[in-house]
Amino acid sequence: MGAYVALTSLMGTIQQLQLLQSNLDLWNNHVENLNLLYEKVDSLQEFLDISDGEQMDNLHAKVKHIANEAEDEVESQMKVVMEEQDGGLHQKEALERLFEILQRAIGNIDSLKEEVFKHSQNNNLRAGNSSFGDSSSPRLHASTFENDMVGYNFEQEKMLSQLTSGSTQMEVISVTGMGGIGKSTFAKKLFSHPSVLSFFDICGWVTVSEDYSYRKMLLGLLKDANIGMEEELDKKSDSNLAVCLKQSLMSRRYLIVVDDIWSKKAWDDIRLCLPDDDKRSRVLLTTRDVEVAQYASSPKDPFQMHLLDTDDSWNLFYQKALAEKGFPIEFEDVGKEVAKNCKGLPLMISVVAKVLSSKRTLEEWRKVAESVSSLANVDAYQQCSGVLALSYKHLPSYLKACFLYFGVFSKASEISVEKLIRLWIAEGLLKVKGMKGLEEVAALNLNYLIDKSLVIVSKRSFDGKIMTCMIHDLVHDFSLREADSQSLLYIQNTKINERGWVFPLGCRWVSQQFLLDSDRYQFHDLAHSKLRSVSFYRSYRYVDIAKYHFKLLRVLDVEKNSFFCFPQAILDLVLLRYLALRISDSGQLPISKLLNLQTLTKKRRITLFRKTYKLFLGWHLLVAQRKIFEGIKKVRKLEIAGKEQEFLNERGWDNNLEYLKELEALNVAVRYHPISFAMHVLIKASPGSFPPNLKKLTLSGTRLPWNGMNSFSKLPNLEPPMIISNALSVYTSENADTYKRFQKDLQIV
Repeated sequence: MGAYVALTSLMGTIQQLQLLQSNLDLWNNHVENLNLLYEKVDSLQEFLDISDGEQMDNLHAKVKHIANEAEDEVESQMKVVMEEQDGGLHQKEALERLFEILQRAIGNIDSLKEEVFKHSQNNNLRAGNSSFGDSSSPRLHASTFENDMVGYNFEQEKMLSQLTSGSTQMEVISVTGMGGIGKSTFAKKLFSHPSVLSFFDICGWVTVSEDYSYRKMLLGLLKDANIGMEEELDKKSDSNLAVCLKQSLMSRRYLIVVDDIWSKKAWDDIRLCLPDDDKRSRVLLTTRDVEVAQYASSPKDPFQMHLLDTDDSWNLFYQKALAEKGFPIEFEDVGKEVAKNCKGLPLMISVVAKVLSSKRTLEEWRKVAESVSSLANVDAYQQCSGVLALSYKHLPSYLKACFLYFGVFSKASEISVEKLIRLWIAEGLLKVKGMKGLEEVAALNLNYLIDKSLVIVSKRSFDGKIMTCMIHDLVHDFSLREADSQSLLYIQNTKINERGWVFPLGCRWVSQQFLLDSDRYQFHDLAHSKLRSVSFYRSYRYVDIAKYHFKLLRVLDVEKNSFFCFPQAILDLVLLRYLALRISDSGQLPISKLLNLQTLTKKRRITLFRKTYKLFLGWHLLVAQRKIFEGIKKVRKLEIAGKEQEFLNERGWDNNLEYLKELEALNVAVRYHPISFAMHVLIKASPGSFPPNLKKLTLSGTRLPWNGMNSFSKLPNLEPPMIISNALSVYTSENADTYKRFQKDLQIV
C-alpha cells in the first residue's frame, strides 16, 4: 500500500509541474520528460495493482523508497526553480539540474518496472479471478464472537414475516452495515428461529468472505442439504457440483444464508445455483458493501444495521461481563461508562466485556473506562480490529491512502466533506482517469468508503448532499495503526523532549491532536524536511513556524491557532498547496509567490464576532487585490465578503475580475452597519468586467445599478438562477434584454 501512495503522490507532483510549466519557463524537453515519467509511473502502478502476495512485500518497499526519493528530488529542485525566477544564469542552471533529475527518475522507474515484472512471473502471480482460488484467507467466522442479539426486536419480527410469507417467488433479503455491527449475529438469530426451521425444507449457510473458494462454497451447501456422500462429491468437477446443487434444491422450499459476501461477481456465481419454482424460497444475504446489497435484493432496498443506543449497549455489555459473574454493584457504574465508550459497536462491546469479565478489581475497570483504546495490546482487541482489517484489505489500492488519511483528524470529530476533499487533492492522493475532475474523483472515493461501511455520514443538506462525515473510534484506531506501520502518519501527543520529536523514517503527515502543557507551540529543528503535511487540531496561543523545517510542505493547517499578522515564513513554502490559518490583523495577504497554492482558508477574529471571507477553491479573503488575482488565475469558485467600508476602501477591486479567466462561480456579499443610510454602488457591470466562463452569480448588498444588468446577457455560460439582492433601481426598458432572458431564473431578493 505504501508503494501505491508514493507512486500516486509522485504522479500528482508531475501534474503540478505540468500545470506550472508556463510560469516556470520549462523547456520543451522538460515537458517531454514529465509526460514520459508520468506514463511510466502510471504503468508501474497499474502493474502493482494486479501483483499481490507476501513475496512482493520487499519489492513494494523498494518501490516506495525509490518513488519517494524521486519525488523529493523533483520537488526540491522545483522549489529552486521557483526561487530563481530572474531569467539569469542561476535559473538556467536550476532548469538543467531539473532535467537531469527527471532523466534519472525515468531510468529508475524503468528498472523498477522490469524487476516487478520478473518477480511476478517467477511467482506466477495472476491478475484478477481471485474469487475462484482454493485458498481461504484468515478471517473471523460468525461463531468467533457468539453474541445474543440485543435490540432489533421490531426488525426481527418484520424480517421473520418477510422470510415466511409474501410472494411465492424466490426473494433475496439483504442486510448491510460496517464490520462488527452484528450482521452475522442478526442472520444467525433468524436462521435458528423455530418458525424458520419449521417453514423451510432445506436451510443452508455459506460464508463467502473476500477471496472465497467457489468449490468449497458448493460443497458446503450440498453438505447442509444432506445431498450425497462427501467422498463422492469430492470427485465431481465444479460445474457438476453446481448442477447437483441446483437439482437438489429444485421443487423444495429452501432458505440459504449467504454471509459476508464482498462482490457482485460472487453473488452472480451463487445465484446461478438457486432455482426459482414458486415455493417461497428465500436468500438472506449479509455484506458490508451497500452496492452489493442493492444489486442482490433489487428492487427491494437492503436493511441497514445501525449502531446500538445507550440502553442496548449496556444490555449487551451486562450479558457478557456482569450477568451471573458475581460482581459487586459498584462495577455497574464503571461498566456503563465502558459500554458508552464502545460507541454502539456490538462486536467491540462483546470483546471488551469478555476482557473485563476476567478482571476482578475496580481499578482495572476504571482504566478501561477512560479509553477503550487502552486495550490496543490485548489479544481480544486485536481480534476485533481484525474484523475491520478485512474491510481495509479489500479496498482497491487507490482508496487505501484516502482511508488512512482519516487518521489525521481527531478521533470522534465531524469532518467537513469539502475540507476532506480539498486535503485529499492537496496531498496528491487522487488518481484521475479519463475526463473526470479531481473533485468528482474525490466524491466517488468518499461514496465508495461509505458504501463499504468504513465511513459514516453525519450530516446532509436539505437536498441530500453529504456535508460532514466521521469514522467510528475503532476504525480510527485501526487507521492510525495502519498508517503508522506504513510510516505515513505521526500523531504528536507527548511532550517535546530535548531532542525534539522522534519521527518514523519517511513520515509524510504530522497531526497535533493533543493539547500540550505549554500555551506556546514551537517547531523545533527536526531536520525533517521531507514532511508534506502538518495539521493542528488543538489551539495554542502562540505557534512559531520555522521555514527551514518544511521546505517541501504541501499542507499547513493551523486554522485552530491565531496569528496577529500573516507569518512571513510561510512565503518561503513555495510548494504549499493547502493553507488554513486565523489572522487577527486585517492587512493584505501576500500570497502571489505561492504559485502551487490550491486552497487558502483565512479567518479573522473580531471582538464581538468572527467573520469569514471565502475565495474558493476554499479561499478566504478580505480584499481583492490585483496581485492576488494574478496569482490565482486558475481559480474557479470565488466568494468575497466584507463590510461596506472595506469595499469602499478598495474601490476598483471589481476591475481585477478580468484576470480570473477560468472563474465559474462568483458570490459577492456586502454587510452594512445597522444605521447606514448611504447608497454607494459597490460593484460595476460594464461590458467585459465579468469573466466570460462565469456560470453561477450571486450578488448580495452590492447595490448594483439596474442599468448595468445588460452586461449579464452577454455571458454565454451563465446558468440559472442568478441571484441579485439590494439593487439600486427596479426594472426599466434599459435592461429589457437581461430581464427577458432571466425573467424565470432571476431571483430578486
